Amino acid sequence: MLESLFAIIEVFSKAKDAKGLLTQERLELMNELMEKVGDVHIQTAIGELLETPHSTRPEKECDRAIGHLKVGAQALTKSLERRPLLKRLVRMGKSKRMVIHFKITGCYAIIAVLYRIQGNTPLAGDYARKAMETFELYAEIREHLINSWLFSRYTYDCGTDQMPKVCFNNCAELRRLMGRYNMSASMVYEGTLWELAARMVDAERRRLSGWLSVPKELP
Repeated sequence: MLESLFAIIEVFSKAKDAKGLLTQERLELMNELMEKVGDVHIQTAIGELLETPHSTRPEKECDRAIGHLKVGAQALTKSLERRPLLKRLVRMGKSKRMVIHFKITGCYAIIAVLYRIQGNTPLAGDYARKAMETFELYAEIREHLINSWLFSRYTYDCGTDQMPKVCFNNCAELRRLMGRYNMSASMVYEGTLWELAARMVDAERRRLSGWLSVPKELP
């Protein structure tokens, strides 16, 4: 954290005017700092919660944890919002964006649970819904990445140079994975793998929804 802050101070100190502060390099460093700020606040919030069993006033630790999680989620969100300003947008891969969305979802989910523990039902509901909404941004990327992994693992080239063709490896390993998600099919094809990826992500969605005690379909 400190190293990143010193680096950004050093780069910014070399700018000759306000326009010079908006170069690609400086914007990229700002985004990296925002991500680190988010991570630091998440870790601090976890530290506060770990202290609650030993505290005479655990509600204070909960309040501080909520504050840190809100700042962490805001910093991570800002790091994503600033990305369109960068020509280097393509360098931020899907996996990284997915992880940031997942961290923001986690922040909102823990805030919802802490508000529920405190008896603040309206705010608990608000943050539960925020968590589910952010999860969908994560899920969209996650499903595509899982599908890509399934295709790389369970397909192979069975054609020729003149007639390229992709075949599906209907193996025991894939059958076990399908069985885990209540899928059965006499033949495996492209739609089967897409359905499997969707079911794998939906299992995560149901788990989060159950943990938050909110309905899957939000009003």
